[in-house]
Amino acid sequence: MRDSKRQHSDEPADSDRVGNSEKHQGRLTNALRKAQRFCTLVAWLAVAALALRFLVRDRFFPFNYNFYIPPIISGGVAMVFALFAHSRARLITIGALMVAGIPNIMIDQPRLFSRTADENAPADFNVLSYNVKSYSFGANKVVPYIAEMRPDVLCLVEGTFRGRAPDNVKKALGSDYNWAVGRTVSIASRFPVVESRQIVDVREVKVLRAVLATPKGRIAVYDVDVQTPGFRDDRKAFDELYAAIADEELPAILAGDFNVPRGSYHLNRATKGWVDSFAESSTDHYLATWRHRPIALWQIDHQFHTPQLEAVSADIGTSLASDHFPLIVKYKMQQ
Repeated sequence: MRDSKRQHSDEPADSDRVGNSEKHQGRLTNALRKAQRFCTLVAWLAVAALALRFLVRDRFFPFNYNFYIPPIISGGVAMVFALFAHSRARLITIGALMVAGIPNIMIDQPRLFSRTADENAPADFNVLSYNVKSYSFGANKVVPYIAEMRPDVLCLVEGTFRGRAPDNVKKALGSDYNWAVGRTVSIASRFPVVESRQIVDVREVKVLRAVLATPKGRIAVYDVDVQTPGFRDDRKAFDELYAAIADEELPAILAGDFNVPRGSYHLNRATKGWVDSFAESSTDHYLATWRHRPIALWQIDHQFHTPQLEAVSADIGTSLASDHFPLIVKYKMQQ
């Protein structure tokens, strides 16, 4: 009798434990379903973003490095789905991410060395712009490359010492070159330097302007070094740049390290009215000019020109003497 009572009294306790376990399991199931729905929503937003950036990839973009945001999101979401993708809907979502991601990867795959529309096109002069990173990779690598190229105009970034042109580069190029030197930036030219002045010298931006007397007339060359931390598309920095170049009347070239990729909002605003030399003459939509251990990442070095000039070819050089790659552009004076 006592055993039957004890057994009877234990039955509610067992049923309570079963009930609590079922409730707990139900909460976990509901939480998992909510997480799956949330991930599905984010995934389809990533699909839409990937499709949008593919359709408007060469048009206006208001955010710095926005080209990389959707693939990062979609990649993370796909990894989450890979952990518990059992239903047909979630498998379709992963498939959509893959289909949307492939063309984006193809159009934005950085290419170290570009091919131009016409490498043999006649030109009046060429411009080599190169951030040599204070020769930290070795001057014995930088100098031979510059001496071999012997450009008509050389725009060096991070290549001056205390306001002096680097002696090794001057010696390699010889007495045929004329120099204009500023803080962190310097210009060497086969053409006579009529005047030169560092027009911007603030913490974020260094700009050197030189007027050169070419056989077909005077041109202005701006050597630019933007030093915004963390590759930030900084309004203040590019306001300084815009103020420096806005009133240029001569045919002009704007070259150097801008520290942000093509399409960045404030760079677009500062260079309004100028022509992107690579967009005009190169067959590649996206190029890498900066690398990091040793992956090629972004095109943060640029050349622009005023409408009085035409860029007939543009290339990324093959020198590995810096963490930046040199830019070589050929220009023709418009008649």
